[in-house]
This record gives sequence, structure tokens and C-alpha cells, in this order.
Amino acid sequence: MIGARDSLIAFWWVRLAMVILLLHPAHTLAAPQFRGVCYVTWGTPNVLLTKESDDQIRRLHALGVNCIAFRVTWLQESFDSVDLHPGFATPSDDSVRHVVHLCHSLGMKAMVALLVDFADHTKGGSYRWRGQIAPAAAEGGGADEAWKQWFDSYEKFALHYAKLCEESGADVFSFGAEMTNATTQFDQPWRELIRKVRDIYRGTLTYQANWSPLQYAFGGGGAASLVKQNQWNAEYKTVKFWDALDCAALSSYFSLTDKRNPGLEELAANWQVWLEDLRAWQREIKKPVLFSEVGYQSADRGAIEPWRTPLSTLPNPDLQARCYEAFLKTFYEESWVKGICWWMACPPKEWGVDKHGGGYPFLGKPAEEVVRRWFGK
Repeated sequence: MIGARDSLIAFWWVRLAMVILLLHPAHTLAAPQFRGVCYVTWGTPNVLLTKESDDQIRRLHALGVNCIAFRVTWLQESFDSVDLHPGFATPSDDSVRHVVHLCHSLGMKAMVALLVDFADHTKGGSYRWRGQIAPAAAEGGGADEAWKQWFDSYEKFALHYAKLCEESGADVFSFGAEMTNATTQFDQPWRELIRKVRDIYRGTLTYQANWSPLQYAFGGGGAASLVKQNQWNAEYKTVKFWDALDCAALSSYFSLTDKRNPGLEELAANWQVWLEDLRAWQREIKKPVLFSEVGYQSADRGAIEPWRTPLSTLPNPDLQARCYEAFLKTFYEESWVKGICWWMACPPKEWGVDKHGGGYPFLGKPAEEVVRRWFGK
């Protein structure tokens, strides 16, 4: 027979168990450490010092965004140049410091990410992008000498911002992005650069590899079929220096469909091929993965060729929202995902980034509510 004392003890144990269940539900969403947005400008060097830009970052913070991935671009004249230099709209060093300090004042993390672009994308008669950099030898010099000059110039670029990141307290430094031709050919020069950056910068260090092989020739279902055949030789798989970094970053514009306006179920289902491929890659490199750039235009065909801009198709903000939802449903609870940074937001009135409402920006569109619902949990 249970006595009154035993009954009282059992009663309080039950009450305690109920309190624990209320405070700690059986399933809690495991959010990535960095829930970010890529914040970019092609305007003027000091637009990021304005109140309007500050208010835009505060708006992102209110959505639950806890990391601003801030882009800094230097130029080389064309794909075969050996020298890099700031462009007319490269953010000033004061702008970098200001954005980092603003993020910290709001309780957010700040990531500084370096990009290289070309002043002339069409030298030689065809469009080229940073993944096709191929320095040309000066008269009397060879290709090895041209690459050495290019790496010397790139080192000055990277070390300048490594020092700035250390001084300002930036939480993450991505010293490069989408340099496919340079990373597939070389390993040791990158390791030397990483060593020199480490001597200066003590925060989280990464590099942003591209999702695709050198050429963007894999829209629709073609890319997924190459993955299934183990023939998807993308940059993120060919980088050899992941072991020297704190995490691997990825520019993610995988094609998900052949349809102009697919539904959510199809988008989520078609992520599975890429999910398995990325899981296997992550197990191989043994590093957490930061999706440091992932985005969709709010236009028809936005899930066929997420990388192609502009799409020149009808605006479709609902498709953009479905693409955001499908990505988050697929990756948000993967334990190896260190973070997700949406491409993109920018200071108000940034010219040309959202022509006819069919571009990458998500603020003011249905995708904004998707971000709020997931990041704000």
C-alpha cells in the first residue's frame, strides 16, 4: 500500500516532469549558427555610412537575421590581367569598419567576403567571369610568371582586408570566392596565402567555392544526372586546401527543375540529389559548411537557372518564396550546416538590382516572410 508521503512525492515528480516538458519540448528546431544575408552595394564607396543603409541592416535584424555577409570587390581589367585594384565603388575601409561595428551593436555577427570582378568582361569577344581568370604572360615571360604576378597582387588584396577584419573585429573572413580556374590548378600558393592571413587574422577563416564546374552548361536535369554518375566535378570538390580552413563556404545556385514555375513539393524533392552529394562531400572534407551565398530571382525560370542574371522573364515572387522554403526545409536542420546567407539585400535605392521586380532582392516580397518565419524562430 502506498502511503500519503509516497503519494505526495509521486505527485511532485509528475508536476516536475510536466514543467520540464513545457520548457523543453520533445523536438526543438536546430538552427544553423549563422542565419545571414549577403549585403552588397555597387553604388558609391560611402553609401554604407548612411542612415538609410543602417536602417536597412536594422530591418534585416528584425527578421531574425543574425549575420551580415558584407561583400568587398576589387577589379582586374580583364580575365587575363595580373593586377588587382579597388574599383570606383569599392566600399571604403571606414565603411567596412562601420558595418562591422553596427552589426555588433545589434548583437549580430559580421562576415567580410572578398570578390574579384572584371572592368571588361568581354575581352576577346566573349563574356568571362572570375572563375575563368587566366593571367597572360608579358612579352618574354611564361604562364608561371604571369600566375606568380597575379598571386602577388591577390595577396596584397587579401592581406589588406585580413588586417582590417582583425582591427574591426569581424567574426568571419572569406578571403576569396568562385576562383575556379585558380583553385583547380593551384594548391600551394593558396596555402601560403592562408598561412599569411592566419598570422594577421584570428577569427573564422573560409573560402567560398562555386557550385558548378568552370562552365555554366548544366541547367535543368543535366546536372543532377552527372551527380548520379559521379561525374560532377565542381569547384567545391576540387579545392584541396579545405583542411587549412575553419569551415568550407559554398556559392549555391544548383538547378532544381526544367519547369518555369514548379511547385514546392517538386523543388523540395529535387533537392535530395544535391543533399546526398553535399553530405558525402562534407564527410570527406570533415569541415562544417557555410552556404555563404544562395539566392533565387523572383521571376519565372528562377529555379532552372538560379545563377543566370538577368532572366528577362515575367516576375514571379511566389516562386522565389517557394525556392527559399524548399532550401530551408532541406538544409536548416542538417548538423553540418554552419550557416545560410541569402543573396541578397542592399542599401535602399540601389540602382539596377531589381529591375521590374524580378531580381534577387527578397525584402518586400513573399520570401521576406519565409525568412522571418525560419530565422525568427
